[in-house]
Amino acid sequence: MAKALYKLLSVIVCDDVRTEVTKKEILIGVYSDGIVVPKLPAILTSLFFRVHLALQMQEQATFSFQVLKPSGQSLLDTGEQKLEPRKNVVLAMGLQGPNLDEAGKYQMFLRVGNGRRQMIGGFNVTEGPVTSP
Repeated sequence: MAKALYKLLSVIVCDDVRTEVTKKEILIGVYSDGIVVPKLPAILTSLFFRVHLALQMQEQATFSFQVLKPSGQSLLDTGEQKLEPRKNVVLAMGLQGPNLDEAGKYQMFLRVGNGRRQMIGGFNVTEGPVTSP
């Protein structure tokens, strides 16, 4: 059995990810229970995906990250990106003005190095009243 290339520590879906001068991150508008929009299609200002990994390898590699709509169409595809060999890696990928035009489960996939593409999470998009807690 092949050794795992990484351990997934967390996946966060939010409106924005910003990095301070001190290297601390600010996560804005974290979606903890899916995305509810008043009406579909809905164009958001932005949508970000923060993926935290513990790498199990020492050499430089590549990664690709995809988000697929319920129909299987791509919402986001990073293509091949460089991945620096550090123990803990945070990947932050985002879209400006994403068009959420389908209700249902959106799935997130990650591939590291020559490993196979794995589903690492998902989120639901539903149409309904937007309420605050």
